[in-house]
Amino acid sequence: MPYMIQKNGERFCVHKQNVDDTAGDEIACHDTEGEAEAQMAALYANEPKAKSLNVSIKSLTDTTATLQGYGVLFGGQDLQGEQFTPETDFALDLVPVKSIFHEHTLGNVKHALGKAVSVAADDVGLWVEMELDRSRAYVKEILALVEKGVLGLSSGSIQHLIRRAGKTITAWPIVEFSLTPTPAEPRTLGVEWIKSMLPSYPAFKAF
Repeated sequence: MPYMIQKNGERFCVHKQNVDDTAGDEIACHDTEGEAEAQMAALYANEPKAKSLNVSIKSLTDTTATLQGYGVLFGGQDLQGEQFTPETDFALDLVPVKSIFHEHTLGNVKHALGKAVSVAADDVGLWVEMELDRSRAYVKEILALVEKGVLGLSSGSIQHLIRRAGKTITAWPIVEFSLTPTPAEPRTLGVEWIKSMLPSYPAFKAF
């Protein structure tokens, strides 16, 4: 959750920061800016360390938005009945800088929104931190959707390099990540959003 400081009269107030850079809920006010900065630092330090499966906003600046979430989850089954495992070869060095797109450019947004700044494997999957350029078209709208919990992450590969053993994907060289309301791996979406999509996507019932 990003935070910000806003001066209110002679006092400095810590607020939650909305995606449009306006002040959200007020948390507390202080007599000095230093006290407000200290509380904001404490808020960031005390945020839960557990990683959420769905995409979230990590921080905002005037020019960039840093998002985080799982681009790949191990185990389970995606909408095609397939799964990734910790042994899947993602060839992360093949494309060192991976662009972030919307819907794999299959929709109206054809340009890159930003780039992945880190991709790291843990016991759950591939944790991705990405930096979006807030000057790019549609980024404002996409951030609003992320805040609502209705966008997940999906990884894109190159068809002729993909390898499978039955329903297990053994090689999936990742060349890009996409923010999408219908990821092949719906666990990267919020649970309530999955429930709301059941009438249109019956396959989500497995999750």
